[in-house]
Amino acid sequence: MKRALLVVAILAVIVGALVWLVWFSSLLSVKTVDVQVSAAPAAAGPLSTEDIAAQVQVPDGTPLIRIDTGAIQSRIEAFPQVASAQVSRSWPTTLTITVERRIPVAAIASPDRKSTRLNSSHEWISRMPSSA
Repeated sequence: MKRALLVVAILAVIVGALVWLVWFSSLLSVKTVDVQVSAAPAAAGPLSTEDIAAQVQVPDGTPLIRIDTGAIQSRIEAFPQVASAQVSRSWPTTLTITVERRIPVAAIASPDRKSTRLNSSHEWISRMPSSA
């Protein structure tokens, strides 16, 4: 009986240490954000890896497991130039973001000499000065 209690106690300590390591320790915290943006023509509008990385908004020392990848994905997909985004954890310390750009298929000029770029789903991509 004493031996069984000792084994249970040791297992509880091991499980507790692993939970602390993954959920609360900075050992497995985000240290690198890897952003990959698909290529698109200039007419698609500007979108840099720095623009995407700014939307991550992860406090320093946050363990990778506690990152809300869905919220980050939603913030990135709010960019009009983004068709889709995928956010994933790359253990032990990297957050990987892959962005697919919208490709313009039409430009509509307006009286203010700006042109609206549209993708194949008739969604607005960017407003840029139209060429003279």
